[in-house]
Amino acid sequence: DDWPRSRHPRSITRFEGGAGTFQGFPVARTENQLQTNWSYSLDQANKERTTTVRLNEFGPAMGSTTAIVNGEAGELVKETVTDKLSSLVMNETVYGNFDELHRPQLITYYDNTPEVIGYGCCGIDSLTDREGVATTYTYDDLKRRISQSRLGIETHWDFNAADNLLAVRRKGTDTSEVTLQAAAYGLDGRVQSSTNALLGLTTSSRAILPGGELQRTITHPNGGTLIDTYYLDGQLDSITGTSAFPESFNPTTES
Repeated sequence: DDWPRSRHPRSITRFEGGAGTFQGFPVARTENQLQTNWSYSLDQANKERTTTVRLNEFGPAMGSTTAIVNGEAGELVKETVTDKLSSLVMNETVYGNFDELHRPQLITYYDNTPEVIGYGCCGIDSLTDREGVATTYTYDDLKRRISQSRLGIETHWDFNAADNLLAVRRKGTDTSEVTLQAAAYGLDGRVQSSTNALLGLTTSSRAILPGGELQRTITHPNGGTLIDTYYLDGQLDSITGTSAFPESFNPTTES
């Protein structure tokens, strides 16, 4: 009967022994009727390592084989997925044109469509996707991404000095601007209020009850409330409010 095994899956993993190059690397894993095998090879000339992952489902002839090629610095160079039964390549992604930090600036997919990436001081500066659409990004002096432009539509992120997100703004092709979300924070860094694109206001407040319990109240734009009360050890005591189904909890059992 397979039912007990499915209820209690057993996983066994074997690792490469000895003192070779691949010592400690996984070589086989068995979990119920699923068998996964790994094998490794080195290309000294190109300074590349190939990891072959064979996934056997419902028998040794079924499943897929994934060949992963990594470069000298561990960067992903190529990944190929092949169907074991038909030997047909199901997917292949090739990474190339690496910069001095071994980041790929060109990704070519199995249908021969490319993705072109440009990097700057803080990460990705530009990305041209497989459909040929370019997206550009800008960063502030603290290396935080503060804007994105795609198809003439700009998205801007505003932060405060504590890295809290204050607002997300979108500027359309007609230069009109909409604030998608905004938030205000207390001195402790917690959100005290937020608004959505329709100017709906959500507020959050915290209070200490006479017994020392923490109570948090969230008031939604429609006036509905969600009130959480916590025990002294931080565990949830109860949930009440006009926008919540009332529940009470026990530290060891729920009711």
